[in-house]
Formats: sequence, C-alpha cells, structure tokens
Amino acid sequence: MSQPSVLIAGAGPAGLILAFFLRKSGVPVRIIDKERMHRIGSRGAGIMPRTLEMYATLGVLDDILAGAGTMVPTAVYDPGELVPKAMVPLITYQEPTPNVPHVRINDMD
Repeated sequence: MSQPSVLIAGAGPAGLILAFFLRKSGVPVRIIDKERMHRIGSRGAGIMPRTLEMYATLGVLDDILAGAGTMVPTAVYDPGELVPKAMVPLITYQEPTPNVPHVRINDMD
C-alpha cells in the first residue's frame, strides 16, 4: 500500500516545520499558501519553549538564536523626568521545559 500524501495549508513556520517532519518520516507532502510572495519580518513576539526544542531537533536552534534579539525591560518614567524610575522586565527566567510535560499533575493525588 502506498503512503498517502498530506496537504499542508500554510507555508508559515508551523506548516514548514510540519512538512519537514513528515518528509523526514517518508510521508509525501504538498504545501499551499494563500500569499503569493514570502513575507519578510516577524509576526510573533517570541518563541515558545517547545518550539525551541523542535528547532534543536532540526539542528537549527543555534542559527536562530544567533539572529534573535533580546527582550529589553520596559522603562517607567515620572512625567517630565528623563531618568527612569523603574525598569520592568517583560519576561522572567524559566527553567528548561521538562522531558515529560505535565508529569507533576499526577502528584496531586
């Protein structure tokens, strides 16, 4: 029996990653997208931890991180002042994602 083809609607990051993993597993794919031309620039504010793990699996994480910017804190000013009264971080450090997600849910019994 032949392997069925998969039609992927959307050539954005999710569609391209899906196509990559399917092809890596020997599944034929076809990608279609409503846009006629590739968009330049980012449409997301950040990369989620599981996405970082997938990029590591693909072997492209170091290249992505090398081209990534960092999130700078937001400065809070009093009216008329030139020196910020506070710097507020937009994100806080998180421990790496566990190998088995949601494993602690069962600890509640």
